Order: sequence, then structure tokens, then C-alpha cells
Amino acid sequence: GQLFEWASVIPELNASSQEENLKAALAYYKLAVSRRPTWPYTWAYIAFIKVQLGEMDEEMFQAFRLANEYGAFVQRRLYWVGLKTWERLPDQERQQFVQLMEVTLKGKLPYRYKNHRNRYKNHPKELIRSAVFLNKVAVIDTLLHSPKQKKWLTQFENKRPLCRQFECIPQGITRYQRRFH
Repeated sequence: GQLFEWASVIPELNASSQEENLKAALAYYKLAVSRRPTWPYTWAYIAFIKVQLGEMDEEMFQAFRLANEYGAFVQRRLYWVGLKTWERLPDQERQQFVQLMEVTLKGKLPYRYKNHRNRYKNHPKELIRSAVFLNKVAVIDTLLHSPKQKKWLTQFENKRPLCRQFECIPQGITRYQRRFH
């Protein structure tokens, strides 16, 4: 699935080839999730690709919900998916996403993640960055608590015109994918 997903971000491909690659990636991710139904990464990838394809249906919301439920380290993709689909998120998923954002911005991780604090230290900044670049600052504005977070918000708002491509590339992508942008 990831190979097709990576191929979809190559700028030299035309739009139909990119869409074909995304659909192929989605098919492989669905196969993977049928074999490992509690694997959060696969659910997050399914939600992410469905949003890129413009398919914001029950399957996408279920993938979003299950990635959040099973996942420990899939938040970067979930930030982007949740913010991108904010207006269409059903109540249950919206409440889960608000809780995820609150935990992220407060820096209070659940006990099960206590050994992974370094892995999460940049997540508040990445959530704010995603909100700015997706024009969803109003969604996180009331959740910002520290002056440091408000400073990041101002910095990202000032840089926004320079980052036109961000809308289709979440912060959680791999270095390999970034080479194509």
C-alpha cells in the first residue's frame, strides 16, 4: 500500500495516475486490515487516503475512529484527517478528536505512553501547524493554553503563504515521500 501511496505524490504524474495509485494503495491497505484488524497504522492510512480521494463516507469515519482507538503513534495522520474533515465528522468521532487534541496540547499523555514522551514532544507543534495550513485555526484556538503554543500559531500563520503544497501532505509523512515535494 505505501508504495502506491508514495507513487501518488510524484509531481510528474498526471491527476488520473495519482488517483489510480491512491486507489491501489487503498485496496492493499484494506487487504492488510483484513489480516490485522487491530493495526492502527493501517486504519490511519485508510482514513488518510479516503480523504485524499474525497471519499468522506462511513468507511472513512470508521477507519478514523479505529485508528484513534487502537493507535498509539498514528496521531500525526489523525490530526490532518480530523482537521481536514472537521465539518463532516460525526459527533462520536468529533468528540474523540477533540479529546486527542486536548491531550496533545496539554502534553498529558495517557499512562500507557509514559515511556514514549520524546516521541510526542513535537506533536503540539505539528497539530498547530496542521491547523494553520488547513485553515482550521478556529478548531484549536480555544484549546491553546501556553504562550509557547500561541507563539507557534503566530509563526505558522506568518509562514502560511510559503507553504501552498501542505494541504495534500501531512506532517507525519516519511522522509522518502518528502523528497518528491
